[in-house]
Amino acid sequence: MLLYSKLFYAAQRIGSAKSARGILPVVFSHTRPETVIDVGCGVGTWLAVAGQLGASKISGVEGPWVENNSLASPAIAMNYADLEQTLPPLGRYDLAMCMEVAEHLSPQRAEGLVTDLCGLSDNVLFSAAIVWQGGIGHLNERMQSYWAALFAANGYGACDVVRPAVWDNSNVSYWYRQNCILYVKGARGVAPASLDRRHPGRFVNPWCVVELYQRAIRLGLSPQPVAEGSD
Repeated sequence: MLLYSKLFYAAQRIGSAKSARGILPVVFSHTRPETVIDVGCGVGTWLAVAGQLGASKISGVEGPWVENNSLASPAIAMNYADLEQTLPPLGRYDLAMCMEVAEHLSPQRAEGLVTDLCGLSDNVLFSAAIVWQGGIGHLNERMQSYWAALFAANGYGACDVVRPAVWDNSNVSYWYRQNCILYVKGARGVAPASLDRRHPGRFVNPWCVVELYQRAIRLGLSPQPVAEGSD
């Protein structure tokens, strides 16, 4: 797992908080959680917002580079772990989150990570970078169908309730608008392939496409579209 600096988290904090304030009320309306855990929580920005929305217990999982005095809320109970390894026993929660973390882990860890998340809660809010999204230390960018299939193998259905609610919300960072899915144990959910596309075109947020192309141009790369059927 890439070790992020204090400067990285400081720069990320404001945008992350705005995104959490846009997304978590939607999730809370469906799950009404009292207890929340965030795997790969950084400084706990999403957990702090969860606390503001009424969660009475907020716990984080992160590497040892995040110090307690840098956390976004003093109420966060921090657990330190190597996310490339199976998580230690952490209990059960009403809601587990893993936001834009999975792409930073090795492809070999993907199946185990999803199993670990399902072991934490019946409700898992999950967001991970799609193919060609790009970013610091991205090792495993996949389309949503890939992750949805792993959750389905654990008995969790993909409930696509977040993206329609924030699709045009400019206060929510484009990667969350594109990637955020709520997985629920026992839910029928939607077919994994439908998360990647909808007729007449793919279910890729146009703002995501614009940002990806602008980033590629700034970096002097040749922008390439996501191939049809990629996962």
